[in-house]
Amino acid sequence: MGAKFCAIPAHGIPRRTTMIHHGDTEARSKLLHEELTERIIGAAIEVHRALGPGLLESAYEECLYRELDLRELAFRRQVSVVKS
Repeated sequence: MGAKFCAIPAHGIPRRTTMIHHGDTEARSKLLHEELTERIIGAAIEVHRALGPGLLESAYEECLYRELDLRELAFRRQVSVVKS
């Protein structure tokens, strides 16, 4: 069973938006809350680097919680997500 881990900012889930740069005809996708997204992904990468591959999901999960806490990122554990 997959993890139900979810680091969600208080104001909602990061979404994608399309931005067109002045003078550029190509539309580029940019994450809203990009800094928060980078911090979360950085925490996950750090945990994986420290632990390496092959452990149980629960080990990564606990370490990720600790890493997010150390980085002072607010999160909730094991949040159920309702499909609409």
